[in-house]
Amino acid sequence: MKRFIILLFFAASQTIQASAQEKTNGEKTDSIVAVLPHLSGYERLIALQTLQNLSLGLPEQKQYAWMYLNEARRQKDVQAESAALVQLTMIYFPQFDSDSIFIIGEEAIRFARQHKQYADMFVVQSELIRRYKAQGQFLIALRKAEEAYAEAGELQDDMFMARMLSSIGEILYNLEQYEGAIKHWVECIGLAASCKYAPDELFILQHYDLLACAVASLNHSQEALSYADNMQAELDRLQRDAPDTNLQQYHFYMEYHRALAYSEMMQPERALEAIRRAEAVYNPQWNELNPSFALQIDNLYAYYYRAAGNYNKSLELFNRILRFDEDAHREAAVVMWKKEIAKIYREKGDYQAAADLYNEVLKKEEELNNEQFYAQIGELRILFELDKAERESERRLATLRGQRFVITGLSCACLTLALIAGLTVWSRKRIAEKNRSLYHQIKEQDSLVAKLEQMQLRCETANVETLPASSLQQPETGNTQQRMLVARLRDYLLKERKGANPETNIDEIIAALATNRSTFFESVKTVTDKSPADYIRNMQLEEAKKMLETRYELNVEVVAEACGFNSRATFYRLFRERYHISPAEYRKMAKLHTNGRND
Repeated sequence: MKRFIILLFFAASQTIQASAQEKTNGEKTDSIVAVLPHLSGYERLIALQTLQNLSLGLPEQKQYAWMYLNEARRQKDVQAESAALVQLTMIYFPQFDSDSIFIIGEEAIRFARQHKQYADMFVVQSELIRRYKAQGQFLIALRKAEEAYAEAGELQDDMFMARMLSSIGEILYNLEQYEGAIKHWVECIGLAASCKYAPDELFILQHYDLLACAVASLNHSQEALSYADNMQAELDRLQRDAPDTNLQQYHFYMEYHRALAYSEMMQPERALEAIRRAEAVYNPQWNELNPSFALQIDNLYAYYYRAAGNYNKSLELFNRILRFDEDAHREAAVVMWKKEIAKIYREKGDYQAAADLYNEVLKKEEELNNEQFYAQIGELRILFELDKAERESERRLATLRGQRFVITGLSCACLTLALIAGLTVWSRKRIAEKNRSLYHQIKEQDSLVAKLEQMQLRCETANVETLPASSLQQPETGNTQQRMLVARLRDYLLKERKGANPETNIDEIIAALATNRSTFFESVKTVTDKSPADYIRNMQLEEAKKMLETRYELNVEVVAEACGFNSRATFYRLFRERYHISPAEYRKMAKLHTNGRND
């Protein structure tokens, strides 16, 4: 069950009013045009905006809107330029034979996003979504609305999130996905109610009305009554807070929902009471703007007579509504009314008439479903091509911009490439020289350390406590027992543990060396000026360095793991901190050195 979505074309009445004042507007336009060449800055922008508002025809509006846009760009007024792009989007909306709205609309969105004019950006996004819906491209409209909702969420703008949820709900309603529409509209009302500012006074009231329509489409009559009660509460609030607001139509809608719900619940007496209240607020002038409005009362009585068992009167009214929609070529509505008529035939016992009508409805629904299926396939194809077209458009735009600098750009590019190539070669040579120098320094230090260890060993063999300070680069300190303990630690790491335990346990080492914790820590610190952990880490790095020099068949990750490093990144960082060269570069230098020596 559905009711008509009633659209009030206020623009028609405004056009009539404007026509009555055409002469006055023409005089105003002439006077502004006369002084326009003498105006500048903000005054000129205001004058162009006024000319646009005074224009009665679309060509004049478009002309002055473009003049306003160009003047805003000349003055580099970001807010005025963004507003002009929004206005042009509105002007292009009714031109269904042109894609101008999408061209100017996308430009408006990009500009507003770039300059953080987010209010203008969301207004244009809403207009483009409306245009897609008006063209029946619901899947594209749905994707655009979801993208806009996500962007509003990133900006934490609850009101624009509510607007986009409203759009998504309308699209789902048009696709007959009523439960999805209800979910989004309920969330939309929650966001709008929590906002510091509202989009308009009737926003929440309008969505209670939409929710009542949606639940009625699912035959949830009790929920429809609940939303009608919500409308009543909102109407009471608006009448208290905004007494000048015209709420007559919403009083009609509220009673409309109640009357239909009571009829579906087979409570004709209460339905009739609601109809009487709806008739009391009904204004015949509404029918002048929308001829289908008068049929709303017929619709209510049709359902009421069916609930009351007066099938003939109900059929009469349903057939009148059916003929109206047939004349208007609203096929979906025609199918809906034929279903209702078939139900009445069945309830009154005319099963043959009901069966014939159901067969007719099934054939028509199959045709409509096929049309909808192929339309959605077409939309999916458009969606598939849309991203590719957008990327191609961006590529073309970049190409067009680049063509402005083709002649000078080519020479600059060649010079830049030559410079980059030279710098790259020079940089690689410098890096190679630096790595080669570092490698030789490391090898010289290793050789010096080996000589120092041999000298120290000879001194200890000869019972000499220490050599003269001038003969050692970094003499060990501490007494003989401490140095011997450190030597035993080194042997343990190299021979017993091979420096390759990723989870070296200090307590295990202390037990293996038959000493205590304080003596162990004091000895290592005194002799090496390092903590035990740092000393063990240095031993691991030394072992890794040796494996990099000799075990070429192992990759760097295997060497790192073999030497006690669970993380490749940690190994690279510590190795570079110690030797100022990466493990891979060190291995490369070692290979070059070995090959050169062999050669």
